[in-house]
Amino acid sequence: MKKRIVSFLVLALALLLCASAFADVRQLGAGLTEADVQALTKAIKTIEETWMNRETSVQVTFTLSDKSLLSKPDELGFDLYHLAGRADNGVPAGPRYQRLHVDVSYYPAVTWQGNKVTLDYSFSYRTSPEQEQAVEAWIQQGMLELGITEVTEPVRRIQLIHDHICKHVTYDDEHYKDLSYAPQYTAHAAALDGIAVCQGYASLFNRFLISAGIDAEIVLGIAGGEYHSWNKVKLEGKEFYIDITWNDSMNTNFYFMATEEFADHVERDYTIGDMMGDDGFQYTIVNDTVEITGYVGSDTHVAIPAYINGLPVTSIAPYAFFGQTQRTKIALPDTLITIGDSAFEDCSGLTGGLIFPDSVTSIGNRAYYCCSGLYGTVKLPASLVTIGDSAFATRTTGLHGPLNIPGHVESIGAGAFLGCSFDSLTLPEGLKTIGDNAFAWNEKIACDLVIPSTVKSIGTRAFMVCSQLTGSIVIPEGVTEIGERTFSNCFNITGTLTLPSTLTVIGPYAFEACLKLSGELRIPEGVTEIGECAFTSCRSLTGAVEIPATVKSVGAMALSACKGIESVTVYPATQLIGNMAFDMLNPEQEPFTIRACPDSAAMAYARKNGHPVVELDPAMLTAEQLATIDLNAFDPVLLTPADVVYSLTESGDGSSAACVDWYHGSARQIIIPDTLDGYPVTVIGSSAFIERSDIEYIQLPATLQRIEDNAFSGCSSWRNPLVIPDGVTYIGDCAFWGCSSLTGDIRFPSGLTYLGDRAFVSCPNLMGTPVFPETLTYIGSYALAGCSGMSGTVIVPDNVTQVGEDAFINFNGEIILPANVEIVPQRDLGAPQTEQPVIPDPLLPTAVEELDWRVQEDTQGNPYVEITGYTGDEMRQLVIPAQIEGMPVTAIADMAFDGFDRNGNLLAGEIILPDTITRIGERAFNECYYISGALRLPDSVLTIGGNAFSNCKSLSGTLTLPANLQSIGSYAFNGTCFTGELIIPDSVMSVGNQAFEACFTLEAVRLSASMTRLEPYVFNNGWALKRVVIPQADIAINEGVFNACHDALTLYAPEGSTAQVYAQENGINFLPLE
Repeated sequence: MKKRIVSFLVLALALLLCASAFADVRQLGAGLTEADVQALTKAIKTIEETWMNRETSVQVTFTLSDKSLLSKPDELGFDLYHLAGRADNGVPAGPRYQRLHVDVSYYPAVTWQGNKVTLDYSFSYRTSPEQEQAVEAWIQQGMLELGITEVTEPVRRIQLIHDHICKHVTYDDEHYKDLSYAPQYTAHAAALDGIAVCQGYASLFNRFLISAGIDAEIVLGIAGGEYHSWNKVKLEGKEFYIDITWNDSMNTNFYFMATEEFADHVERDYTIGDMMGDDGFQYTIVNDTVEITGYVGSDTHVAIPAYINGLPVTSIAPYAFFGQTQRTKIALPDTLITIGDSAFEDCSGLTGGLIFPDSVTSIGNRAYYCCSGLYGTVKLPASLVTIGDSAFATRTTGLHGPLNIPGHVESIGAGAFLGCSFDSLTLPEGLKTIGDNAFAWNEKIACDLVIPSTVKSIGTRAFMVCSQLTGSIVIPEGVTEIGERTFSNCFNITGTLTLPSTLTVIGPYAFEACLKLSGELRIPEGVTEIGECAFTSCRSLTGAVEIPATVKSVGAMALSACKGIESVTVYPATQLIGNMAFDMLNPEQEPFTIRACPDSAAMAYARKNGHPVVELDPAMLTAEQLATIDLNAFDPVLLTPADVVYSLTESGDGSSAACVDWYHGSARQIIIPDTLDGYPVTVIGSSAFIERSDIEYIQLPATLQRIEDNAFSGCSSWRNPLVIPDGVTYIGDCAFWGCSSLTGDIRFPSGLTYLGDRAFVSCPNLMGTPVFPETLTYIGSYALAGCSGMSGTVIVPDNVTQVGEDAFINFNGEIILPANVEIVPQRDLGAPQTEQPVIPDPLLPTAVEELDWRVQEDTQGNPYVEITGYTGDEMRQLVIPAQIEGMPVTAIADMAFDGFDRNGNLLAGEIILPDTITRIGERAFNECYYISGALRLPDSVLTIGGNAFSNCKSLSGTLTLPANLQSIGSYAFNGTCFTGELIIPDSVMSVGNQAFEACFTLEAVRLSASMTRLEPYVFNNGWALKRVVIPQADIAINEGVFNACHDALTLYAPEGSTAQVYAQENGINFLPLE
């Protein structure tokens, strides 16, 4: 594995119980007396003292009230050993540390005389006392080098120690699964040899942390389906996880992502009391109940017993059946109460529906995640209380029928039912929280949406693309925010919209393309923000809309294409109105009237955009309606080293400077300091603030010299005037992409030399006339695209030798270029990322044994292989073979490689598919940011599923679709960067909505002659799209198909065609097709 040094971020996870100094010995048997418990606990303490003294043997003798109370008396020595060393208790090389450095006979001599037992232990140690002294010396030297005693902030101490170990230690790829090779499991190997596996990393890190005064513990458990070690620290009474091994040895700092990414880490001392039944079930006994921890039997149809040794089976442990693809049925006992996190995750062989016993109260995170073979109904138990994140999210749309959420459920986890195919949905009164993506992409739920009155929180994308939902949308009182895309693309909701009086924020795209949502739009007092595209294309909303005086900002395109609205009243308090906020997106349609006060922001917007106006009489308005908001009245927080991850770079004079790599704080108004720990801040790193749409105010440091790619991309709520320090010489690609609320006149630094591609795309509220310095040499493609607030005459300096294609598209003014400037084609840009991966050179292809796959049967009963994922831990080029074990590989499963940017950046380079592939499933390569180059799809491919390649932004060149392709799903290529002309073969019958949305660099399209309709928004935001050939005379063209395309867009179609009529009605150029 290629070595990579990274800084780390301590991430909070949902709090788990601390490991006590001694595990509960009551799990050794039912009915143990208090005296028995004290005797057993004293025996454990004796074992730990033996380790601390480095003694090689010990005899432990004690008497129990009745040995028959023990579940397995003859294994008592084994069990006590595993119950010892549960914590270090604040000692740098304490009992937990010692346990991980001791070897023991797992079956010490056990001698019973009645109820009196004698246990004879013999120990050997993986390290010598001299080696442990060397570890201590290494730590003390490190304390001096790092100046730990001078660092007062605990988080900074942890960061320094973490990075110090990462720089020194390399992961031992050779021995990581060799349990017999003891050295690399020790802190000594990590410190003195510089090579170790997870246990060595965690042991050294923990010992160092405790020496530095940090309350820390070593955690044993399961991560990614395998046994693993990491660390837990306690800061200000709260617990945090750190996985130093993965941070150092993986291709990405995986846990710089959201906290739910820790779902793969399950804290469980996997050796505690584990037992094996004769039927293949592994289990532990906890409080006189049985928890199933695994199954190693050969049955494909598994029936979990209700009782083991007379004790009820009440829980399935996390990861108990993880990835057991050979199981086709797993029957649950009627004693079961809890199903743990990832208990059945990726059991892709499971078939049929799911019926739970009425005893079950909790279904954990990812419990049935990616069980892609399930195809049936789900009957949830009446006793159910908890449904975890991604509990039933699936690679297929197989789970169907009615979904009835039981009455005791108060919270539905994020993504709990994402991608299923239920045909109806019933939510209970008493439900309080609906998580992000909870029901997203349930495109077959065809019933009225009834949200219970008890709901207080509805997550982002909760009902996105539930396109068959009907009825009205009634948001209950108590809900304060409707997040991004919560109801986006709910095409068939025909009723009215009722918003609660408690509402404060309507997020971006919240009701986008709710085409049939009807009635008057009433926005309640108290709403402070209406996000961009919040009601775009809600074309059936009617009446006069009043924007309350509490609203500070109305985002770009917030009410665009709402053709049923007659007028909008906007008070002076609303001072920030985004580009095209009230645009009809159809020049043939009369814009609605804007009612506003003279000299207000709304009046200025109306006159600039040609809206009819009605002036409000200020004398008739209340003080609240007239009160303006000081948009500069911010109270920003000065960031500290604890708020960011930063690295050191070399400045021009050879001294060290700081690069801000990642902001992980929660403050929404921030000042980036001039120095961090005494180092001047000269660089804002790639993706340092990416997609932080919560941030309202940013002040850049005066010491700044470079702003790297995607540094502030997606900071859509940043609304104070942009002031770029004069020392900045470089503004990278996509640096401010989508900062749609940025205000003020644009001012470029006097020493700027490089202005990257798409640097300020979609910053419509930046104003003024750009003045470029004489030092500038390059202006990238689309650098100022969509900056419609800028105007005037722009003179590009003579020193600029290259200007990218469409650098000033949609600019309201004149551009004067140097005589000898070169207009260069747009470049293919990679995706916004939180951490750029290290791509190996050479990049090796995937091996067959690294692919996850399953055998399916076609309609004639012939077997074929479907690829379901990649299981390796190295970055690879994906190469799919034509055959596996003599069977043809014909399909890429739904979600097979979904999100491999988040899951370790494990795929890169060009993907190679065989000419046996006929189906590419939904979300198969979604957000695989680092697969790159040309996309070569074999002509054998017949279907491309929804979101199959969405946001694969590193794919480049011209997209050539397979000659025999029949269908392209919704969002299939959304957000890709293909260039040139797209030819959709005549074999294609259907192309889903938004299939090529936000393909900003696509220049021309030729449609299939077999298509009968263009679905909504299929080419929306095709900024470079100038030419579309439509060969058929009769084709239905739906809402928003060519929204925000190039001004020179021309439709080529037969005379008298529906395309010609559409072009004329929408102000699009038209030429007859010859």
